Amino acid sequence: MARTNTDAHKSIYLTDGTVAALPYARGERGVYVARDTEIIGFRCIVNRSSKRLVYQGELREGGKRHTVYKRLGDPEHVKVGEARARALEEMARLARLTDSDAKAGITFGQAWDDPNEGYKARLAKKGRSERTIADYQQKFTAHLEPTFGKVALRDIARSDVTRLHTRLTTDVGPYAANGVCRVGNAIYRHAVLGMEVAGLNPLNPFRARDLYNSETPRQTGISERALPGWFAQVLTLDNPVMRELWLMTALTGLRRRDVCTLRWEQVNLKEAYIEIPAPKGGEERAFRCPLTPPMVRSLERVRRAGRMLCDSERCHPWVFPSVSSKSGHVEEVKNRHLDHSPHALRHSFRGFCAGAKVSTVHSRLLMNHKISKDVHESYMTLGAMFDQLREASGTVSAYIFKHLPKGAEKQLTRRLREQLAQG
Repeated sequence: MARTNTDAHKSIYLTDGTVAALPYARGERGVYVARDTEIIGFRCIVNRSSKRLVYQGELREGGKRHTVYKRLGDPEHVKVGEARARALEEMARLARLTDSDAKAGITFGQAWDDPNEGYKARLAKKGRSERTIADYQQKFTAHLEPTFGKVALRDIARSDVTRLHTRLTTDVGPYAANGVCRVGNAIYRHAVLGMEVAGLNPLNPFRARDLYNSETPRQTGISERALPGWFAQVLTLDNPVMRELWLMTALTGLRRRDVCTLRWEQVNLKEAYIEIPAPKGGEERAFRCPLTPPMVRSLERVRRAGRMLCDSERCHPWVFPSVSSKSGHVEEVKNRHLDHSPHALRHSFRGFCAGAKVSTVHSRLLMNHKISKDVHESYMTLGAMFDQLREASGTVSAYIFKHLPKGAEKQLTRRLREQLAQG
């Protein structure tokens, strides 16, 4: 029998039992709503074959009314009591956003996005790289703004942050949840110290203590014994530009982005170095990567390969060009034929430095990691040490080729010649 219009909406006190007893929808509409008698906006939407718990409220801003809809879960997997608690949290959040006193204070969103004083503007002024700012923006837009964007800084409670971190740990993973809260920590700290917002809790609600998930450094580096197998995989790649990109990554230990976006104008063959003007950390972390003879020969091969594969003007500035990418350079390096990522090679480079008996200080500088801030280390004049770094880099290159198959470079050259001959 078809459901009548008067049955289209019910008002009951939602519990596990009453929700389970709700019959699935029938008739032309195929859906009806069971509203909770205690919390306005808390309801169960029943379809022909499913049920879902939701909260629907209103947010009023500037004389306009906005509907806010939040899905709380499937009653088969979420207890109604838990969904009720989440509905109350959402009600409290909306109340904070509409409270006139809360609006009087600077919001979390303003602390990030204010064009003059916001943390985003500060990052740009400090010369942080575009990709670092883009990463912060993504974390803010996707995870922080929906919860805290319009909330006054003084109204952000530790419990709010804890709930966000717990949810993100489930939704996007434990490391990503930590990363989002680190951005939140930085924004709030900037509001206190940089913007000097009055009346804020000196205890940062995003502080790490008893909040962050434990993190274990990734163990992705490959051993010297694995180098022949890795090189065999590289050699099977049909694209000669990609073959040299992987080799250059292994020899330099550079980050993937720095290799992919390398321009010929950054390569100084006369003085044997590559200029990295804006690495991770921004312009203040700019450095020079020494070029060893195997690296120079790799660059010579990739120049010839690039001319063969990509004669477009937009490809010419790039050391590792790609005719198929919008930018003109290689952007996606993952390949099903290779077992390891570029970052795994960076991990491997650190291990090869140790195997080659290169000092920790020199390996840190080659990888552009920060050295310690004690007085002893601060006495180092990095520019005057470049000859030492060139020698250290040469030692690592020799160590890597010692463990690669005999004649590895000749195999790369032979494959390139064959492809050039074929046109």
